Amino acid sequence: MEIRYAEVLLNYAEAACGAGHMSEAVEQLKKIRSRVYPADKLETSLPSNLAGNQAACMAAVLYERQIELAYEGKRFDDMRRWMLFDGGVNVPAGAPSTWTLTGWGGNTCSYLGYPAFNGQRRDNLEFRVKADYNNGLGADKYGNNPDDADPLKGQNRPTALNLKDDFSKNNQLENLKTFYTTYLERNKKKGDSYDSNHTELFIDFKPQFYILGFTQGVQTSNEGLQQTMGWNDYNTGGQGTFDPLAE
Repeated sequence: MEIRYAEVLLNYAEAACGAGHMSEAVEQLKKIRSRVYPADKLETSLPSNLAGNQAACMAAVLYERQIELAYEGKRFDDMRRWMLFDGGVNVPAGAPSTWTLTGWGGNTCSYLGYPAFNGQRRDNLEFRVKADYNNGLGADKYGNNPDDADPLKGQNRPTALNLKDDFSKNNQLENLKTFYTTYLERNKKKGDSYDSNHTELFIDFKPQFYILGFTQGVQTSNEGLQQTMGWNDYNTGGQGTFDPLAE
């Protein structure tokens, strides 16, 4: 088994925050950020209210997991654990009242200040030169010289963001915004966010997905295995009756 030390610290931070020890959780976040933030910026790199606000602290821990563990296969489980697809406000058909959230104000998304992921789109992010500025990009217009094939030749490019600096310094974000809005436009691609008719699709995570059921193959191999509530029971042809949350 392999696990990164940063994940150990994040697990510790989440547990500490959940137990009401927010100051301890904040210290773990600082340990992670100390690798990239200079000492004089570390204290101000996190919101100042985390030690006294459990919801804000937990949201900060989850955000830190999102950026620290990016592309490491952790985000989906984090979203399932905290029910960030709908905040936990929906329950599977036939589920008992004990499945209804009694904490977090009945909605983990609103508690953490996260927008529900359901209803949003997963789409490709690609930008192209604006058609009105491009005005026919290609060899016929720009000649055979590769240097002349750049429609933005001669335009000043803004420098990349300095992640160790204050973004407001030297108008870093504003310069990028101006460049993008002036010369570029979003290119909508027909990726997996469209159906066969090119109709836009939106995230629709079902409430039963939070607690997984058994596959048909598993149930076929064991006819006495009860299916989880909210899932089809392949042995009986009806709905699952097993309550995994029953005491």
